Amino acid sequence: MRKATIHFFLLSILISCNNGENADGGPCTYDDKILPARLISFDTINTINFDALFLIGDRNCMEWKDTMRYSALSNHHYLSAEDIAKDSLANGKTYQYISKTIRSGSCNPHVEMLVLKPYGK
Repeated sequence: MRKATIHFFLLSILISCNNGENADGGPCTYDDKILPARLISFDTINTINFDALFLIGDRNCMEWKDTMRYSALSNHHYLSAEDIAKDSLANGKTYQYISKTIRSGSCNPHVEMLVLKPYGK
């Protein structure tokens, strides 16, 4: 009888700990907002690495809202000369800034990223 009571007690604890929520990390869903990011300058970090400064705008490109560095949105990754040539990056061109706001789940509630694809494509 004592063994059955211990098993029942342990089973009760395990069931009560499962509140139906997802563990950290997902699955999660996000609402995405894609905004224009106009490349305004390159900064030389060293002989082989560059950072890029982008001007982030609203959906209609009527008003520019903020500036962001490529390295800040890419885990401190810099651009190489090959990256710049491969992606045809140039001052004045507009790329994609993506702002993700969590809708469900228990992941990071807000994610920002810069995608080096032309805006609107």
